[in-house]
Amino acid sequence: MQGPFGTVTRNPNLNLSQWENDMTAVWDLARMWYFTSNSAYAQKAHDMLIAWSNTQTNFGGQESGLDLGDYAHCYAGGADILRGTWPGWTAADTATVSNFFMNVYWPATSAGGNVPGEFNKGLLNMEAGIAVAVFCDDTNKFNQVVNTYRTYPAAGLFNLLPTGETGETGRDERHVQAGLLGAAFISEVAWNQTTY
Repeated sequence: MQGPFGTVTRNPNLNLSQWENDMTAVWDLARMWYFTSNSAYAQKAHDMLIAWSNTQTNFGGQESGLDLGDYAHCYAGGADILRGTWPGWTAADTATVSNFFMNVYWPATSAGGNVPGEFNKGLLNMEAGIAVAVFCDDTNKFNQVVNTYRTYPAAGLFNLLPTGETGETGRDERHVQAGLLGAAFISEVAWNQTTY
């Protein structure tokens, strides 16, 4: 474990790579628990996530929402696997992590605003927003993100053309791919919430 730290920022970067590495570890360890049934993996993922939840009070910088979107599947996905499958997860753990996600991660994204950013940036903010909303069982925030995804002209569905072009087409392959992955993530999370 490389953290936790009270503050993480992106642009300027402060404790960012440590946060990225720890959130990736939470995701990997939670999946290792799921696939092997070895509780040691779940315990380590749990301990890392709870340590960050009890320590980090700020996610800042000019581009905080980008990393929160890039790693949404790690922190929220890892937490959701533990909550849903590991007997060692408690109601107190859910409350601790929900409080952390809602009070530190949600405000650091632009998912809650009317202008989450242009195509790739907007999708990353919405990825983080929908991940937080789902883990925290917040229907209002979930509906807000889905509505933004469906109607916001600079990102989301309006920037996915039938031709395969996106708001990042012509920029570079990495950003185009990230945008498509973001759209797929938001769509799949929303679909799963409404069908299961």
